[in-house]
Amino acid sequence: MNTETEDQADFEHPDSAYEDAPRNRMSGTGSSELAMLKTKARNLGLTFSNNIGIESLRSKIEAAEAAQRPEEADVRKRVRRRQEEEEARMREELRLEALKLVRCRITNMDPRKRDIPGEVITVANEYLGTVRKLVPFGEATDNGYHIPQIIYDELMSRKFQQVTVKKNSRGEEVGISTRMVPEFNIQVLPMLTEQELKELARQQEAAARLGGNAD
Repeated sequence: MNTETEDQADFEHPDSAYEDAPRNRMSGTGSSELAMLKTKARNLGLTFSNNIGIESLRSKIEAAEAAQRPEEADVRKRVRRRQEEEEARMREELRLEALKLVRCRITNMDPRKRDIPGEVITVANEYLGTVRKLVPFGEATDNGYHIPQIIYDELMSRKFQQVTVKKNSRGEEVGISTRMVPEFNIQVLPMLTEQELKELARQQEAAARLGGNAD
């Protein structure tokens, strides 16, 4: 009878759908990689057809990235050059500020240095290197002595231990006390006028001819 033949014709094996599926259908892993590559390509500003293959798209991306490397290197160079210029500008500003002259009278308050006419003051940092100057004390600075700002700051920061003897009402020593006090009393004076600077230069020249020293 034809019934069995018709029943067999209507029956479909469950694996037939897989057999009829396209042989070149992309696997899940390949599809994910292609999607990631497309996203990367769009971020790079590339255009491509929707049916582009993985290898073709990967090649386009590699070419685009290779073209960008020189530009990125040039940008890094420009940024580094700007940083170096800014650092040089800051160094110069710090140098000018640290070396500007301060006219002052200087008195050493430490009794242990009462008989010392002056002292070589040395200050160093990474921007200026080493700044060294012989700084006189007392009468030699009565008319004002010029020192760099960085030396002035150093003098102002120095302290010494002052010892005070305590006595009772009968004048008997009952103990001592100590405290840290400024080593120098520094009075800042107005800067000289142009005429005063010329006169100072004349005096220095005259002193130099006589073998003397003047500030």
